[in-house]
Amino acid sequence: MIIHTTGDKFLLIGHGFRVQFKSLSPTSSFTGILNFEEKEVVNVSTGELRTRRRLDGDETRSGKFAIMPSADPHYGGFPICVTIPAATRIANFEPYSLEEPDEQD
Repeated sequence: MIIHTTGDKFLLIGHGFRVQFKSLSPTSSFTGILNFEEKEVVNVSTGELRTRRRLDGDETRSGKFAIMPSADPHYGGFPICVTIPAATRIANFEPYSLEEPDEQD
């Protein structure tokens, strides 16, 4: 499940998918991950979440996409585990894009 929470922030819940964004701007040259945080539930009755850990380039394939691993991931012989956040299956995600200057300016 992907929930658009506010502005450029999204809540990812579940397992077995990956998320990659693409800017709708025609002058965008790159879209990637600005922030990716694994979350955990602090209070079930209020739904309060807290950051368990902040993830970076190794876990996001250099900021290209967020991985929500399957319940029984296949590692394919890859030496670095890229199936984060496997423990909680909850993450906050914030994409960004780089804009190229308009040639007419």
